[in-house]
Amino acid sequence: MKYFILSLATLITFALFGQEEAPVYFNKTYKENIKTVLFHPKNYPLSAPILPLRSCDNIEVMSKLVLSFDDLSEDEDTDYYYTIIHCNADWKPSDLADMEYIDGFSSEEIQDFDNAFNTNVPFLNYTLELPNQDLCFNKSGNYILKVYANEDVEDIVLTRRFSVVDQKVSITPRVTRTSENIKIRTHQAINFNISYKGMDVKNPRSEFKVTVLQNDRWDLAIENVEPKFIRAPNLDYSYLSKIVFPAGKEFRVLDTRTLSMMSEQVESIVEENDEYYITLFPEPIRAAETYLFYKDINGKFIIDNEVQNILPNISQPLFGNARNNNNTEEEIAENTINDFFQQNLPDENQRLIAQDLLQNNLESDYVNVTFTLEANRPYRNGNLYVMGAFSDYSQEEQYRMHYNDDLRAYQLTLKLKQGFYNYFYGFVKEGKQLPDFSVTEGNWYEAENQYQILVYYRPLGSRYDQLIGFSTFNSSQGIF
Repeated sequence: MKYFILSLATLITFALFGQEEAPVYFNKTYKENIKTVLFHPKNYPLSAPILPLRSCDNIEVMSKLVLSFDDLSEDEDTDYYYTIIHCNADWKPSDLADMEYIDGFSSEEIQDFDNAFNTNVPFLNYTLELPNQDLCFNKSGNYILKVYANEDVEDIVLTRRFSVVDQKVSITPRVTRTSENIKIRTHQAINFNISYKGMDVKNPRSEFKVTVLQNDRWDLAIENVEPKFIRAPNLDYSYLSKIVFPAGKEFRVLDTRTLSMMSEQVESIVEENDEYYITLFPEPIRAAETYLFYKDINGKFIIDNEVQNILPNISQPLFGNARNNNNTEEEIAENTINDFFQQNLPDENQRLIAQDLLQNNLESDYVNVTFTLEANRPYRNGNLYVMGAFSDYSQEEQYRMHYNDDLRAYQLTLKLKQGFYNYFYGFVKEGKQLPDFSVTEGNWYEAENQYQILVYYRPLGSRYDQLIGFSTFNSSQGIF
């Protein structure tokens, strides 16, 4: 009896305290040989990985997401597999079994790969389309795409977030200044209204969850935003100081599309031992500089090896709000939904873009790029990183800069594929998780940013968070 009581106590203790907490998934690359991970709607490399929920009756005509990555090890003996995991709004796995959210197989091998063509640095490029003949999504919500090696699900190669939306609400957004005097010249506030007309909602305050992103960055997400006012069937999020983001400035630009001539920011291009080495001009800290507007791509990057090839054709996001000052709120909401559900077969222009994207992925070389940020002295109590979508805004060691006393500057050399990149220099204080761009770049309320609003819904008794609303809009549409 004594041992029985001890064993029972042990089991209870394990049940209460010993269970592993469900993992939270992020965009992350786990292998050093895996480079240039791209995940976006087919033919739209600047758009967020969002899909509309569609019937699985005809896979061929459905909109698709495309994953692409390079393996610089060239190890053809490594087979890559993928699995799909349904998540709640907090990016923890939901209670749904895979057969409940997938029609088909939730795990399969990635079989589409090609060798690099006419490059100094050899690599294998892998691509995967979702949905495909093996799987289709039948539930809305957040999803994780997990790629692993050689059928070992624990040998993770990369993870990527994406979402499937069943649009049931209309969202009317607006960007404005914050009411906080200390942030009025450096931050942007997001206001919006949500209409759930036609839905049977018992308690909107508890059944809805809202997440707001800036430039598709989940590390900056403002989550679980509650409405300020409820006037059924409308939810009013007209805060002036709650949904607020640092505005930043326009991103710095790196253009390596051609290696035959130097772009404006390139100091030298050297070919040595069958590899290219690019050195950028030393760059100043911009925190105290006057704001200057120029068109950027909001932190993202495009793989390309010809100047002015496909870049001008793909700068418009796929899911954008058609808005002008003469639109009524109802027209804005309707235009948002119409823009989102433009899901026709690619026209001839899109087909050519798709061909260019594939060809550029195989023919663009890897180059070693040296970044230099001028600084009279090293920063204390923190580290400096080169950040952008290409690095997942991560604080991995490979993106950390090191101070050069002789140059009085920070430096870092990265191996990057030819293309057009946006980036920032980010300072991360010790004990902090988010970079502070105000130290190196500065913030200015007029900066152009792209924002996203995601609306989740879980009625009483449901086992998962549905995604029933998505909107993307530009700060230039705001009223300052």
